[in-house]
Amino acid sequence: MDSSAPTLAEIVPLIITGGACLLGLGMIDRGSGRSTAVRWPTIALLFVASMAHVPVIPAHLAEAPYMGVLFIAFATAAFALAALMAARPSAVLYPPAGLLCGAAILAYVATRLVAFPQLADDVGNWTEPLGVVSVTAEAGVVVLSVIGLRRSGWISATRN
Repeated sequence: MDSSAPTLAEIVPLIITGGACLLGLGMIDRGSGRSTAVRWPTIALLFVASMAHVPVIPAHLAEAPYMGVLFIAFATAAFALAALMAARPSAVLYPPAGLLCGAAILAYVATRLVAFPQLADDVGNWTEPLGVVSVTAEAGVVVLSVIGLRRSGWISATRN
């Protein structure tokens, strides 16, 4: 990938601002009693997954524009879900969060197994640091989404 990716120093203000925004949104609803043990970890992991894509967007827009656009869409959707979950806790947000992150994991695996147009150098590159961070966070969101849905009664552990 192109070395024009933002440096860590350039990303830190975005991370601080985004994190503060999520925390502030969560404070609005602090007394409602609708918080669960999985809500804040899910918000944090959505935020991490979102921010892990930001540094590689410029390089992907230059090398494989379709993937750069998908990274922008993912980062925006993940942050939006985190913000909604912080501001308005609801079990209805777990399915889209889990599906979004599950799809991102599948896309990562696919690009490591099959040469996508303009991304052939990604095949076999399983240990790209931001990829590992992102997939780990996304897997956490998938697991926490299932737990959140089970605790809310949307899905049950046993079948009738």
